[in-house]
Amino acid sequence: MIIRNELEEAAAKQLAADFHCAPEDFFKYENTVTSANDGRQGERPMWENPCFFRAATMGMGAVICTSEAIAPYGKILAASKSGAQICSVSVASALDREMFSHGYYIGLLKQYYLPRTPYRPRMVYEGYELTVFEGEEIEELYQWKGFDNALLYQSRGERHDLTAVCAVNGRRIMGIAGASRDSESMAQIGIDVLPEFRGMGVGSVLVCACANEVFRQGYVPYYGTWSGNIISQRLAMGCGFYPAWTEMAAMSFKRKGGNERAKTPVTVAAALESSPNRTVSGDGSGERVDLRDMVKRLGEEISEDISAANEDFLEPESNEE
Repeated sequence: MIIRNELEEAAAKQLAADFHCAPEDFFKYENTVTSANDGRQGERPMWENPCFFRAATMGMGAVICTSEAIAPYGKILAASKSGAQICSVSVASALDREMFSHGYYIGLLKQYYLPRTPYRPRMVYEGYELTVFEGEEIEELYQWKGFDNALLYQSRGERHDLTAVCAVNGRRIMGIAGASRDSESMAQIGIDVLPEFRGMGVGSVLVCACANEVFRQGYVPYYGTWSGNIISQRLAMGCGFYPAWTEMAAMSFKRKGGNERAKTPVTVAAALESSPNRTVSGDGSGERVDLRDMVKRLGEEISEDISAANEDFLEPESNEE
């Protein structure tokens, strides 16, 4: 088992609570599958509860936590894919196909960063001041909207704003870096800089200052982003953070006004039964096409394509040249 520093150990302990496993499972090369039905205290309140599907890797094997409905597919993934492959876009696409009939999709696929140790960031700035807010003081910032990456806009509750650092130029707010208390040990940093002040290094100074405040309050700071946000990734690494783990998680279509119809999955056959037998003219040939037959054929072709894609996708890859 390889643990590079005490912050990775703390992160593994938190992930173990989130994924219902042991911390050392994240430092094995084999994948681990756990049950979402095995309740575990100390989870970060960041996903839907109960869990339908989650996966995470710290660079070696992955840990997959599944509900009973998707458990067989999770076991096949664990046996056929490496830890890095499981937390990939191709697997997320396959999971979307598999989970659609259950009303779920992969709604989170993010990279998380930890500070290098010892954490000694170099902050050089002029022309503006930094102001630290913590506790109920943070509510003073809630009058300013649009800082949704930095602030949860709630100072109480299971997950709430822990601390915030604000860059002020005279009486003008330039940007805010905030940390949310995600658990008893971890606080996640987010950053928002107003467009007219970007490219001046304000974001880096704010993130470094916020990380220092999180450490001072006895929490482990971490930073989350996704693969397409290159600017955010560069900011994290420029502030002394490095990639520590990747997570994916399923969300239901009904979450935040999603597709309510997904609560009761509708098959092509059911749709046809409830649809009138309409016809439509062709491309000038005068022929008429039965829409019911056309939709039925399309549904059969889609089902065949999905089955073939899943078979190809889950076939174990060869290591031979």
